[in-house]
Amino acid sequence: MNKYFAFFSTDIYEHFLHKMFLFFLVKILIDISIIDISINIHLSFYFCKFFCSIGFILFQQL
Repeated sequence: MNKYFAFFSTDIYEHFLHKMFLFFLVKILIDISIIDISINIHLSFYFCKFFCSIGFILFQQL
């Protein structure tokens, strides 16, 4: 029991926790940015379709 307690109270364990925390933080940020990029691509695609259809309708009116 004392060995485990000594391990948990060492700087190595804290260093390991910090590394894990940073790893998950970076992973979450990357996941969010990938989701963001895909949403932006979808939005720009729909905006393009929207403006193209409006332009086509206006062009037909001429």
